Amino acid sequence: MTFKYRLILANDDEIADYNSAEWQEGLPAELDYLRTDPLAQLQRKGKSGVYDHVHLSVPEHNKTLVQWWGRVSSGYHRPIGDVMKMVKDSV
Repeated sequence: MTFKYRLILANDDEIADYNSAEWQEGLPAELDYLRTDPLAQLQRKGKSGVYDHVHLSVPEHNKTLVQWWGRVSSGYHRPIGDVMKMVKDSV
């Protein structure tokens, strides 16, 4: 059986864990398909127009949590939508 991941909303403890990260990094290339996950698209919908670049990021200490980030015209990056969690989904 092959496994891929899908996204669900993170719970309060997972959100706190995500927010405790000192830094985030971009989603690994092998997980790029998560950009089209229905929940990921819902979190980004209607919010990406004010950003000149958006990407999914994971914290350095917990690679199962993910959130959209966008770069605003000032150059700063801002979180977009809710923190999500990757869960295994059989294919």
